[in-house]
Amino acid sequence: MVARIGRGPFTNLHLGAARGDLGLLRTHFGPRTWASIQNTAEAAAACFPEALYAGVDVGLVHPSREPVVWEVNAFGDFHEGIEVDGRDTYQAQLAALQRGSLL
Repeated sequence: MVARIGRGPFTNLHLGAARGDLGLLRTHFGPRTWASIQNTAEAAAACFPEALYAGVDVGLVHPSREPVVWEVNAFGDFHEGIEVDGRDTYQAQLAALQRGSLL
């Protein structure tokens, strides 16, 4: 997970937004809202069962804090420093190609 913080509607890191503190956000929103955010993202990613990764952009409706999906990148986004099993999204996709998992 990556928290992207911006002053406007675009929170893309390459468009000037900044990384937020996930621990601080988790504490601020509390366990119920945090679980709802995670469940919403996981349900959206499940719509792409053949994708190795999915980058799911989730926002919260004000003031209810109901999570909504803004966008799903079916092949995941590249976020510097985010790895699973020692691989970033590109390295994992290359490894899957070598195994024949993406054919």
